Amino acid sequence: MDNLHELTQIVNRIKTRRIEIIGKERTKYGKLTKKLYDGIVEGKYNNDREAAIDIYGENFVPNNYTRLKTILTEKLINTLFFIDVSDYNFSDAQHAYVECEKLRTAVKILLSRGAKGMAIKLAEKLIRKSLRYEFTDITLEIGRILRRHFRTYDPNSEKEKVYHEIVEYYHKILGAEIEVENSYELIIREISIGKRSKEKEIFIVSNLEIIDKYFPKLESYKLGQFAHLAKIKNQEYLQDYEGIALSCKNAIQYFEKKESIFSNVISNKFYNRYLTVCIPLKKVKEGEEIAKKLLCNLDDGSHNWYITLDSYFLLSLHTENYTKAEELYRLAKSHKRFRNLSEEFREVWRLYEAYLAYLRMLGKLETEPGKPFRVGKFMNQVPIFSKDKKGVNVAIIIIQVLILIAQGKEWKVIDKVDALRAYVHTHLRNDDSLRSNCFVKMLMQMVKAKFHKAGTIRKTATLYDKLSSTPIVEKSQSQYVEIIPYEQLWQMSLTRLSSRAY
Repeated sequence: MDNLHELTQIVNRIKTRRIEIIGKERTKYGKLTKKLYDGIVEGKYNNDREAAIDIYGENFVPNNYTRLKTILTEKLINTLFFIDVSDYNFSDAQHAYVECEKLRTAVKILLSRGAKGMAIKLAEKLIRKSLRYEFTDITLEIGRILRRHFRTYDPNSEKEKVYHEIVEYYHKILGAEIEVENSYELIIREISIGKRSKEKEIFIVSNLEIIDKYFPKLESYKLGQFAHLAKIKNQEYLQDYEGIALSCKNAIQYFEKKESIFSNVISNKFYNRYLTVCIPLKKVKEGEEIAKKLLCNLDDGSHNWYITLDSYFLLSLHTENYTKAEELYRLAKSHKRFRNLSEEFREVWRLYEAYLAYLRMLGKLETEPGKPFRVGKFMNQVPIFSKDKKGVNVAIIIIQVLILIAQGKEWKVIDKVDALRAYVHTHLRNDDSLRSNCFVKMLMQMVKAKFHKAGTIRKTATLYDKLSSTPIVEKSQSQYVEIIPYEQLWQMSLTRLSSRAY
């Protein structure tokens, strides 16, 4: 009862009636904040001006609207503390983290208000949970509070010794986590800037060696996460796809052994990374098993669900399972949450539609009833990527040209030769775009050969050999460049050329 009395006195002094949250609109701004909140949730406003006019009218005072936004922001932040996470599809570890953070805040508030008895009771409950889930920073902070309390009020007790050992051990763990996280971040930064060099490789290896000093000698959830991610980042830099696949397997096994804290969120990240390298490695069976596992684990229509469908779709195209690719495309487009995706990601699926349309033109998929695919409309639907000169725009230009050839509209392709030539010279000059460089030049040679099959084959033989001997470069920032391997696209395009005497 004493602890409960402490708690009620504090809550009474804080005055809960003054707590402003969404759903309890008591101030003069109440109805207006609710209107702004509902409008944002419903997607009613595209910008602040539209919201201000809807709420205040055409002659709104900007300062009034700014004040309203500030009030809504404060209410939303307050509301965060009252959200019932049990209503969400969180893992056990995610639920535990939110609960632990709430308890940590409660312990510190109670101590600051002098309610030591209740604070210590909550702290002991909290540290048991944080130890189980390996929340290092929470464990260390609460361990220090408990050690201080028992040293002061029960010196030389068993609890003082226990909490002292916890503090000493997790002080080392937290230090290791900080060092490993720092090395991981330095590796990412080094990879993201400048060109590949021997000095860069040495720098990355030196940071991997720092990580090795701590993990797996010391173990924690974060240490395992950053250590595995750092290794994979280095393998990405070296384009060691087999190495990435093995590292993903090791990471998944590591986290699955931690049954009490196993989080689908982190394991799914490694599964998804594994799935992406199955594409250049053409590991069809493994890729399908991973994709099916992920789709079962993920919430239908979620962002990660769409990421998985995306990788599965590309794997199907790269391994010539076009029927499966079309099935995945229909699944993605038909889901009610498709419209909630970012405009850029929706454009990705419009790009996929163009490649599927091309496959139908070649008879590799059943003809879809309805209106034929229109190249002009497609170009109008991808305004974001059409501005992307070094990435996805390559795929857009290529499929546009191939569809025109398949439709027998060679004269329209001829009009684009000069643009293609300038494009190659300006944007496709480094090693990462070598395959795209070769393929676009092959299309240019096709035009020079007047779309004659034998002539085209002769003129592009050297380029084709160079293309075939150059492996696909898997780069996360331009993963949509080579939707279908260029070798496959080239053989398809040749079937639409003339075989007349040349």
